[in-house]
Amino acid sequence: AYRILGSACYRAREWRNMEVAYNRLTIIRSDNADYYLYKAHAQIQQNKLKEALASYEAAQTLRPDDANIRSNINALKVRSN
Repeated sequence: AYRILGSACYRAREWRNMEVAYNRLTIIRSDNADYYLYKAHAQIQQNKLKEALASYEAAQTLRPDDANIRSNINALKVRSN
């Protein structure tokens, strides 16, 4: 249900509610990197850059060889400075 809610919030550009939905999913299924990535997207849209960086880093621990996650982390670090 939270995954469907998160997707609906994405389409409606309801970033706060999307973040809430994916936050719940990261608690329920902490082994799914995609949920952290979606949460990071919602956080970036709300200019919560530190939180988004933490979400990306959590995703990277689950997928350490994912070049896209690493690239997103580096880009966010540049943007944060």
